[in-house]
This record gives sequence, C-alpha cells and structure tokens, in this order.
Amino acid sequence: MERYQEALASYDKALEYAPNNPATWYFKGCANFAISSNKASLDCFNKTVQLKPDCITAWYNKGYLHNIMGEVNESITSYDSALAINPDAPSALYNKRFAHYRIKEYEKASVCKARLDVLDPGFEAALDNKGTRIFIPETYRNNLDYPLPVRWYGGEENITLNTGINTTQGASTNTTQTSQQLNNTLSEPEEEYKEADENNSGSNEDTGYWYIPEPDEV
Repeated sequence: MERYQEALASYDKALEYAPNNPATWYFKGCANFAISSNKASLDCFNKTVQLKPDCITAWYNKGYLHNIMGEVNESITSYDSALAINPDAPSALYNKRFAHYRIKEYEKASVCKARLDVLDPGFEAALDNKGTRIFIPETYRNNLDYPLPVRWYGGEENITLNTGINTTQGASTNTTQTSQQLNNTLSEPEEEYKEADENNSGSNEDTGYWYIPEPDEV
C-alpha cells in the first residue's frame, strides 16, 4: 500500500508541472486501482482518454471500472470506443457482451458473442472460468501504445503482455460453447444468457506486481 501511495504522490507532483501528460494520468489510474480507489482510478482514465482518445487500454479500463461500479450503460459506451479503435479486440467484445447481458439486452449480447466466436473461438475457453482482468502494464511506454491481450492466462505463448491483477470472477459455465456456429449463437438469446453470471465486483487485492514508473520517467 505504501508503495502505491508514494507513486500517487509522485504522479501528483508530476502533474503540477505537466497537467496534460496522458501517461501520468494513466499510471495514476493504475495506482489508484491498486489501492481499491475505483472512482479515483476512473477519473484518471477519463482524463487519459480526453488527452489521448486513441488509447484503447484506457477505454477498456474505463469500461471495466464502470461495470464493476454498476454503471453499465457507461461501460458499454467505453467498450464501444475501444472497439472503434480495434473492432477485433476480443477482450472488449467479451466484456461488452456481459454488460449487455446485465441490462437484459440479450440480442446485443448475442451479437457480441457471435462476433467473438468468429474472431477467436477459443477466447472464452482460454479464460478457464476466471474472467477478464483490468489492464495493468508491466512496462512503461510514454505513448501508451499498449494492445489489449489476446489471452489473459495460459503462459507466455498465450499472453501479449503481462497484465497484472485478476479482479473478476469467471463467467458462468452455463453459457453456450464457444465453438457454436454463428447462426446458432444468434438464436434464443434470452435462453442462452438467463443462467449466465459475470461477477465484476471482486476486490482489488494486490495479488500481483506491475510496473510503476519512477517520477523522472513520467
């Protein structure tokens, strides 16, 4: 905890000199998340996308945080912004699907699932019922040019970047198999999702390490 508080103090100092540095806001958002300050973290990612609207991982994190805070429509809007940058981002499609499910938009949820199954039929199975994560990079890039992971688990060969902490519970095993054909995926949407449950209210415990840049790097 003390490490993150020190990092936050460093970011605040850096922002006094460069208040419009998106990287500082981004990593401040990561540090706030680490100490379970979801609202403060969201505020930082809001500022990040205001300054750097093409930062896909900031939009993704906004969607993730809105969802665990119960702001589902805002979550969907954020995932839409991420998908406008990369329409083939499986993590954004997967999380957007369950956001639609939470507000009983079953048809839209099925469209997301169908698209995901076409892009990456093995994505959901690779989650191993653990759910997705918020994106926390382990390397510092001033330009924030981070792609979203292709896989969140399963070893280095399945992960594009080490992404830190898992804070979601898995989706229900009662959803249809990811290898289901596209036309079947679009049928009976309410039946498909009525048993599903994505629990995004997990704690922000420090169960992993990620990179927090030194003040002179920001």
